[in-house]
Amino acid sequence: MSSDGTQGPVLVRGIKADNPAKPPVRMEVRDMIKDHPDQWNLYLLGLERFQNSVKEDSPLSFFEIAGKYNFF
Repeated sequence: MSSDGTQGPVLVRGIKADNPAKPPVRMEVRDMIKDHPDQWNLYLLGLERFQNSVKEDSPLSFFEIAGKYNFF
C-alpha cells in the first residue's frame, strides 16, 4: 500500500471522530450557503483544489475517487 497509488491500492477514509459513538452531524448544504457563507466558500475552494491537484488518471485524483464512490 502506498500513499501515492504507485505501489498498489490507496485506502481513502474520512477523519476520525473525537467520540466515535457520537460522530459530528454534517451541515445541510443549503443551510451552509445561507447561514455560513465563509464555510461554504472554504468548502468550494477545497473541492476546487482537490479536483485540480493531480492528473485525472492518478489513483488519488478527484475523478478516480469520486468514480469509486459514484459521486458523479
